[in-house]
Amino acid sequence: MTLEEIINHHRNTYINQLISFYGNRGNGAKEILLKLSSDEETLLFNLTRPDFLSNNDGNYGIEELYPDTFSNHQPINFVYKNLNIELHPIFWHGVEFILDTKFAEFEWLKSWTTTALKENNDESTNELDLLEAIHNVSIPSISEKSTIFTVDFGTSTSETFFALLDTINEIGAKNIIINSFDLIEE
Repeated sequence: MTLEEIINHHRNTYINQLISFYGNRGNGAKEILLKLSSDEETLLFNLTRPDFLSNNDGNYGIEELYPDTFSNHQPINFVYKNLNIELHPIFWHGVEFILDTKFAEFEWLKSWTTTALKENNDESTNELDLLEAIHNVSIPSISEKSTIFTVDFGTSTSETFFALLDTINEIGAKNIIINSFDLIEE
C-alpha cells in the first residue's frame, strides 16, 4: 500500500465511527469552533472544535468520540519528498508528530493550523455534512533534538494531512515519526 492509501484508510476508519456517533446525538452542533478560556495555552490559539456540543434545554456539554477501533499495522517506513517517515498505527483524532529537529519558532505550524482549522468557516462542504477541518493542534514541546506536537485531524481530509507533511518538508526536517502511542495500548 502507498502512504496515501494507508492515510486514507486511517481517516475512513475514524470518519465511519464519527458518522455513527453523530447518528446517536440529539440537539446541538457539530464541530463548532470554541476558544478555551484558560490562562495557560495548551492548544495553538486555544481553539478547538469538539466533535459535538450538545444543547439540552440550555445546558451545554461537549461530547467527543473515543473510537474503539483503528487501522492496525506494523511500523512502515516511507520517503515523502525529502522526509523519511516512520508511520505507526494512528487514531485520526490524536496523531503525534515527532520531528528530528529543534525548532525555535512555529509560524509554519500556526499558518498551517489557521488554514486547516477553518477558523472563519463553519459550513459543511460535502454530502456527509462534515466541515472537513482539523479540531485542534497541541502546543509543540521542544527538546534538544526534537519537536513534538499532536493534531486532532477531526473531519479534515487526507489532503490536509499531506499539506502538513509538505509544510514540515519545507521547513527542513528530515526524519519524522508519526504515531498515536498515547492512545494505543500495546
